[in-house]
Amino acid sequence: MNRAALLGGTALVAALAFSPAMAGTVGSGDNLEVSLFGEVRFQINHRDQDDTAGFGRGFQFVTDEGELGIEARNTADNGILYGVEIVLNVNTDDVENGDKVFAFIDSDDFGRFQLGDNDNAADSLFVDGADVVAARGGFDGEVSDVFNFGGTWLGVGTDNVGKSTKIVYFTPNIAGFTLGASFTPDSGAQGASFGQRDDNGDFEKVIDIAANYVGEFGDLEIVIAGFYEFGEAEHDTSSAGNAVGGTPEPGDAETFGVGATVAYGGFSVGAGYTTFNEAGISAANQALGEDAGEWWDVAVAYRQGPWGVSVGYYEATLGNVTGVADTKNTVLTFDADYEVAPGWTTAASLSFNEAENRDRVQGNDNDGHSFIFYNIFAF
Repeated sequence: MNRAALLGGTALVAALAFSPAMAGTVGSGDNLEVSLFGEVRFQINHRDQDDTAGFGRGFQFVTDEGELGIEARNTADNGILYGVEIVLNVNTDDVENGDKVFAFIDSDDFGRFQLGDNDNAADSLFVDGADVVAARGGFDGEVSDVFNFGGTWLGVGTDNVGKSTKIVYFTPNIAGFTLGASFTPDSGAQGASFGQRDDNGDFEKVIDIAANYVGEFGDLEIVIAGFYEFGEAEHDTSSAGNAVGGTPEPGDAETFGVGATVAYGGFSVGAGYTTFNEAGISAANQALGEDAGEWWDVAVAYRQGPWGVSVGYYEATLGNVTGVADTKNTVLTFDADYEVAPGWTTAASLSFNEAENRDRVQGNDNDGHSFIFYNIFAF
């Protein structure tokens, strides 16, 4: 979810239309008009942290993103827009070949349907502090890749299904309001996953409902968003050799979030909150106080012409079983970006980070700072 630009007004409409920014027209295929878009990011990062295991050098050169997108679309005689969007991961160390693969059917009358592997309605309509942060979004960027938060880093995630295969629907925008809903049969299913089981601990029959309001009052723009997601947890009985019929049954998915951004002139402010309640946590551990965590963030930014600056704060807390204090992650981030030329942006992010009781282990702490400098090329 790297939404480092404020999704408001016409920007929000463009995002829901899924017209790739800066896309280049390739030409017309047999049935659909085809365009290409993509991004390559090169970063130089430095980190200074208490836990240096495996990262004693303290700096890296990383091509942290390489994506190539293809969109093909056409308009039927009755005015319905339809097509497909495919975003390929072209970095050699990416686990998945595709980031997004979905078809869309769009009409001013009935709204928009998306069919395939893509973000759900909650993630598409939600806003929070990361939406106003400059550069790569600070705590929503690559800070967790550079600094060791352990396996209990929540980030600014809003759902339990990611880009699993789903159906998504958005209503037409009416007086600034957009509603959305998604249905995901299995959070572990993506692509041609015919063999995906329903007894391996994923979430199933997941529904999320989201709403977004954009209001423009002269130079003032307000965006307010909220969502609710719920689904069933699969009891993992697939583990070979498990004599008691699988792992303990986990808690069902139930996630809730609210967020808002306000922009006036070149200034913007954003904040958000999400809780995952007891998703994936066994009943026994729930009784001992463990939960799936919650996070909140806030940020202030200023943008003028080709450059922008911001400061943001992020905090996440996960409740642990009796005898282990809460796991807590905090990030204070200072970010800036500058558009050197069309399609070429430089950016920098300085973050002061702290992780307490990582991986739900008492005393497994890490503290330090990280700095990332980017060259971002987009077409």
